[in-house]
Amino acid sequence: KAEPARDLSGGSITLSPGTVYDFAGGTGTVTVEGPPKLLVGTLRKQGEDIFKLWKRRHFRQRNDVIEYYTNEHSQESLGQIAFDSIRKLIIAKDTRLGIDLETDFRLYHLQADTQADFEMWVQGVVKWKSYYAQEKREEGTVPAATLLGGSTMGSKGSRTGHRKANQRPTRGAATSGRNGTAEREVEDDGLHAEIVDMLLSPETKAEEIKRVGSERGASPP
Repeated sequence: KAEPARDLSGGSITLSPGTVYDFAGGTGTVTVEGPPKLLVGTLRKQGEDIFKLWKRRHFRQRNDVIEYYTNEHSQESLGQIAFDSIRKLIIAKDTRLGIDLETDFRLYHLQADTQADFEMWVQGVVKWKSYYAQEKREEGTVPAATLLGGSTMGSKGSRTGHRKANQRPTRGAATSGRNGTAEREVEDDGLHAEIVDMLLSPETKAEEIKRVGSERGASPP
């Protein structure tokens, strides 16, 4: 039976096989000071097709998503995992150095080559999830950029994923990737760039979107 992750606020990160970090359930977070180190490296990833083959993929964090490529020299990503879609991280019991990521779209089975890489990825994902949750608690609300599907930006000027101030917000959408599975794809919208720095209530947000759409001759969503 899997061991549920305790509330680890201020504590260490457990690496025992079977440990479950239930982010959706609000457990398994740690206290972090500032953004953690960006994640990058090679992992083995199991495919979802009938053969369930394991293939080496190069993973690289960009803002608030982890993209994966055929290799470290590839320019076109095969897919991406958005941090806000990760519901659970599970330390695999049957796969040595295995990490399972349960997202809104699918279950990813990953495996590290070394103990050091395994620890880096487990700790990195937990810390980034903790960082985003901590920002939301400190802000006391969900920032406007998050409501529009982009990276988090609060009233204090903090930015999740290191998104630049002049970069337009993005809208996340579930779409079929090259491997035929549902992946989170980010596309530039630009319609709501004027309100990315504002923390809005649902009513105010709707009014702002309607106003911006009217000024640009677009129908409000």
